Amino acid sequence: MKSNGKAGTGYFGCRDDRSGFDGGRFTEKANLPEVKLIEIKLSQGAKLGRGGVLAAAENTVQNAKLRGVLPNTAIFSPPNHSAFEDNKGSIAFISKSRALSNVKTNRIQTLHRGH
Repeated sequence: MKSNGKAGTGYFGCRDDRSGFDGGRFTEKANLPEVKLIEIKLSQGAKLGRGGVLAAAENTVQNAKLRGVLPNTAIFSPPNHSAFEDNKGSIAFISKSRALSNVKTNRIQTLHRGH
């Protein structure tokens, strides 16, 4: 099975207990043999300036397991990354992700206001 991994502002599946990026969890997931490509979503465009919220009722056991969060709780995707603050930091984050994933991080998805 071929799969793409995605790393967005909520770091679901590769986040620490404070909702930040966890390089160890990212490495574990990114290096699974079925993962062929990692996408980094640079911003959360669901609600401009607010990020996105998955309601507790929609956060099923299956969804929670995939995201690495507690089920039946509301989860928040912030509007931008906590791992970096500027362009220079984003390049460093991409470089780190490429190293941790053995260079599977090849696609960058950007969302702009109004899209």
